[in-house]
Amino acid sequence: MKLCILGAGRVLQHYIQNVFTPDFIASHDLHIFSNTYPFGLPSYLQKHESFSSLLSVNPDFLLVLTPSGLHYEAIITALDHNINVICEKPLCLLLEQYHHIVDLASRNNLLVAPIFQNRFNPAIQQAKIAINSGAIGDVKLCSVHLHWCREQSYYEDKWHGKWSLDGGVSAQQAIHHIDASIFLNGHVSSIISQNHRLVNQLEAEDTSLSLVNYSNGSVGTYEFTTSLRPSDREASIFLSGTQGYISISGVALNTIDNAHTTSTELTKQLLDCNQIVPTGYGLSHTLIINDILDSYANGVAPQVTLDNSLHTHSVLHSIYHSAESQSFFSILSDNPQSSLLGHDSKRFPR
Repeated sequence: MKLCILGAGRVLQHYIQNVFTPDFIASHDLHIFSNTYPFGLPSYLQKHESFSSLLSVNPDFLLVLTPSGLHYEAIITALDHNINVICEKPLCLLLEQYHHIVDLASRNNLLVAPIFQNRFNPAIQQAKIAINSGAIGDVKLCSVHLHWCREQSYYEDKWHGKWSLDGGVSAQQAIHHIDASIFLNGHVSSIISQNHRLVNQLEAEDTSLSLVNYSNGSVGTYEFTTSLRPSDREASIFLSGTQGYISISGVALNTIDNAHTTSTELTKQLLDCNQIVPTGYGLSHTLIINDILDSYANGVAPQVTLDNSLHTHSVLHSIYHSAESQSFFSILSDNPQSSLLGHDSKRFPR
C-alpha cells in the first residue's frame, strides 16, 4: 500500500521510532513532503519537493501531520484528488469544516480517519470492557486530569498556541483525553469552563477547568494544564460507579493504578494491563494505524471514524464557547461554537 506523509514535525519522530517498523516499511511505499525537515529522515522515506508532487504518486492514503489549522486544506485537497486520509487530531478547527469533510468524503466514497490512539491503550480497552459489563455499576462520576509541561519555547514557533492554527491545551493536548473519556462514558450534555494563561505566554490557554454533565446522568470535571513544571506528570481518568471504580493514569493513560469491581478476576485483569511508555504519545499509534489500513483493505469501517469522533470536536468547541461567554453552561445540543478557535483559518467549502 502506498502511503504519503504531509508534514515533518515532532509527531513524525514518534512515527519513525514506533510505527514505521521493518515489517511496516516492507509492506508500504512511503513518501513525504514538508516545507522544513528539522531532523534527519530515514532513507525509506522518499522526499518530494512539493505537495502536488507528493499527490502525483497517487497514494492510497495521505497521512496529515501538519499544524492543526492546516489540516482542513490538506484533507479536502486529498479528497479532491480521490485519496483517502489519515489525520492527526484535531481533524480541523471549525465545526463547519468538519461537516464539509464528512460530506465530501461521503460524496467521493473515501475514508477519512482521525487519530485518537488512546482508545487502543490496553488500560482504556480493559476499562471499557469492565464498564460495559456493569462491573462498576452505573457510572456517576467521570473526571479527567491532564498535568503536562510545555516550556515557553514550545509556543515560540509560528503556530503552537495561536487561535488560527492551534488553540491551547484543550485543543492541542487534552482533546485526546476528552476523546478517551467519551469513549468510556458516553456523550457530554453540557459544560461550563474557565480558561487561563497561568505560566506560559500564548494567544490561547495553558490551563482549562470545567464542570461536566454527561448524557448518562453522571457528572465530572476536566482539569487541563501545560503549566506544570518541570516535566509531564500525568494524564488520568477516574470513573466511579454505584458498585466500584476505575482509576486510569500514567503519563499517557497507560496504567490502571487502582480499581474495584464486582469481579475479582476482572479487577485483576484491570490491574495487570499496564504499559511502560516513553512519552505522552503512548504506544498505540501502531495499533490505530494498522486498524485503519487493515480495515480499508478488508472493506470495513475502522474503529475510529468521522461519525464517532465528531462529538469530541463538539465538546472542544463547547469548552471554548463556555469560557468565552464567562457566565453559563454550554449545551451540546445547541451546537455551541468558539468565536476564537480557528479564527482566520480557511473555511470556504468547495
